[in-house]
Amino acid sequence: MTLSVDVIVEDDRWSDFEGFPEWREMANSLFNETVKLACGNSVGFFANLLLTDDSAIRTLNLGFRGVNNSTNALSFPQYESKYFRNLLEGDKVMKRMEDVMIGDVAMSFDAVVDESIRFGKPFWDRCSHLFVHSALHLLGMDHTEDCETQAMESLESKILGLFEIYDPYVLGVDEETL
Repeated sequence: MTLSVDVIVEDDRWSDFEGFPEWREMANSLFNETVKLACGNSVGFFANLLLTDDSAIRTLNLGFRGVNNSTNALSFPQYESKYFRNLLEGDKVMKRMEDVMIGDVAMSFDAVVDESIRFGKPFWDRCSHLFVHSALHLLGMDHTEDCETQAMESLESKILGLFEIYDPYVLGVDEETL
């Protein structure tokens, strides 16, 4: 099974930031664990990760969501959430498939820097949290209902814990930014 993330660096500040090569490799591991824990590692998924800036995120947010402001991260699932979850639970053919493109994630360097400073967390830890959160959206999870929110946050905390990354929900500081 192939599980991978194609990292596209649009803003050089990402690749110039100390620790980028290590985090780029870690993004694949984060993605693999996210798929494994969310889906039972039943399918070989891959996704794109665009590392960009506030201006590009604002443009994407306006174009796809009609929201004219920047944000920390955006997820663009290939499949509608409920449809995707149903495929995973019921479709035996999909469970045997490999190399399934599940979508794209875009992250803003400016927002991640701001939030890592505001929350007092390491930059790459904040990136990891946003990436895991976004990958779960690609896998059909959401946080529109309280029960969905609890399940998603619990899974994020578990995945991040495997990498010895802070639990973003212990003090609830990140909730308003996702």
